[in-house]
Amino acid sequence: MKTSRNVGFSLVEILVVLSLIAIGLTLSLPSWNEAKSKREIISATEELSMFFAAGRSLAIEHNRDVAVSLVYQDSTHWCVGLVDTGSACDCTVDDVGRSDYCAIGGVPHVLHANDLSHAEMMSHAADTSFVFDRIRGTLSTADMAHPHFFNLMAANGQIGLQVGVFPTGNTFICNWIESENAPAYRSCDSVSGGPDAPTDGNALQIN
Repeated sequence: MKTSRNVGFSLVEILVVLSLIAIGLTLSLPSWNEAKSKREIISATEELSMFFAAGRSLAIEHNRDVAVSLVYQDSTHWCVGLVDTGSACDCTVDDVGRSDYCAIGGVPHVLHANDLSHAEMMSHAADTSFVFDRIRGTLSTADMAHPHFFNLMAANGQIGLQVGVFPTGNTFICNWIESENAPAYRSCDSVSGGPDAPTDGNALQIN
């Protein structure tokens, strides 16, 4: 008579397999976190860039000068707003009736730091503003001396991207931290004048 034999895994074999899985997860975790940080900082940077691009488009569409106004307190407390009065607005104002409320055609246009929760804006002038011209979407004469730039840092503090607006009104994005590049964008160090002074044609343009 043949005796049946149970086929299965021993406790030792199961423990070995679980140990190998744990080691694999441990080794892959840093790469996964880095990839996640890159996705988040790229998404945040592109959203800020598109906000500026929208201001330019609205200026041309509505045939009204559109001012971009930034209020900066610290890296996680800031906001930027658009207004079609041609003068700076205050993006911290919630009262629709106030003259410095940020809106275009009565529709509020404000972007808060909380909207880009996975990115921090590095030190910046407390109040910054510039104006898109209604005819060509270029910056106003007073704002054309140099590009306006805004540096964002990923939550892990290792990946940084810069958003800027050329005097032509076009926006650009580039890497401003050489050690950790987001592959989609060129390093700001390769731009003439360094990361604080990009020039047209050397950084990736958005519009």
